Amino acid sequence: MGEVAIAVYRPKPGMGTRLREVVSRHYPAHLAGGFVTGQPAFVMRAASGTIVEVFDWPSQERKMAAHADPEMLQVWDAFEACARFPELAALAEAGHP
Repeated sequence: MGEVAIAVYRPKPGMGTRLREVVSRHYPAHLAGGFVTGQPAFVMRAASGTIVEVFDWPSQERKMAAHADPEMLQVWDAFEACARFPELAALAEAGHP
């Protein structure tokens, strides 16, 4: 079992389609670099259009290696261009079962 990552992406105005495209590249890039356990990622969309992605890091070392990988840095730069990163608790869905 790895370390669970829960990422929350709220699209910037007019960037919903772009954000979905970046999210579709995110986990495959992690997988190709060996930065995740290989367990499938879960990607969900809240009513607000905010996207939640859940995946597993295999170790702290692999997590840190991802932060130095040029391909991952490109994907994360793309996220910066099209999304904000609210807390999970900011989602209306987080307030009820």
